Amino acid sequence: MAFLPRFSTPANIQDLAEDPATQEKINALWNGNVNRWVEAALTGDIWDLVNYGPRPAFYNPLNTDTPDNSPKLPITWSAFPGRLLALFPNNQEQLTCWADQGVPASMLVTKDLCTGQEIKPRPIPYPPTGPRGWQDEYCEWSVRRDQHGKIVSVMFTCENPEYWFTLWQADPTKVLSLYRQLVNPNAQLNDLCVLDANGQPVIDPSTNSPVYNPLNIWNSGTESMDTRGGAVHLTSSPNTLGAEFDLAAAATIPRKDANGNPINDPAALVCCARYGKIGRHSDPTIGQTVNSLINGPKEPLKNPLKSIQIQD
Repeated sequence: MAFLPRFSTPANIQDLAEDPATQEKINALWNGNVNRWVEAALTGDIWDLVNYGPRPAFYNPLNTDTPDNSPKLPITWSAFPGRLLALFPNNQEQLTCWADQGVPASMLVTKDLCTGQEIKPRPIPYPPTGPRGWQDEYCEWSVRRDQHGKIVSVMFTCENPEYWFTLWQADPTKVLSLYRQLVNPNAQLNDLCVLDANGQPVIDPSTNSPVYNPLNIWNSGTESMDTRGGAVHLTSSPNTLGAEFDLAAAATIPRKDANGNPINDPAALVCCARYGKIGRHSDPTIGQTVNSLINGPKEPLKNPLKSIQIQD
């Protein structure tokens, strides 16, 4: 048994290995950030101890020993936005287009999937919002087409936005070089910054550096062009590491129905625990798998950042 010495960067990436001092700064910043997200997930919501805490089965591996023989449990799901089919079952012919280009404003959500009742007082636009908001399965993409509308390439990303904020904090020029490598060699530093009304970068007084814009022109929307577009990292509001840690922690709590029977169904767990969104492929699957692991055989979870695998 041993403590985890440090949370590693995603995929153990060392983007500034040629500059050991700056790379160590990134490693320290990242470890501190992940530690804070884990600690927040441990606490949950102190104002909602019925649904969101306490969470004694979730732990911080920096502070708690993990047995060497702890099992690894892969969790897989479809990256296609599941809520499209759940909310619009009569529009299956349009769903592929909507997954790529977004749900038309005229298509309102009329039903609460947990209660089965109509949404009152009135239907709502399809959430979450944003240029790729509907791609809420921890996978987003941007498509490049030729002059005839034929798809020539698709750029997928499962990368969390938090790492890019951390890298920017240490070295904005490295972020720019990665954008030039991944999306467009003509990208400029100002393209990646939050700009004021005069078109000048907003400066963060704590770092005296420009503020990073995660929805910059090279990481926004699902259409890649010579002048904009691309999918460098996730942008939909649910697709964050903080949300993933909170989901995993909340899913460890055992749930019972009104008759005192354990709740095991993925959708029922989401509706009861209020983590994630019913209809997604990701959150219900992750929640049920974690819940079954913790509340079945008593096996501890390992460092989640080391367990993430992406398969073609």
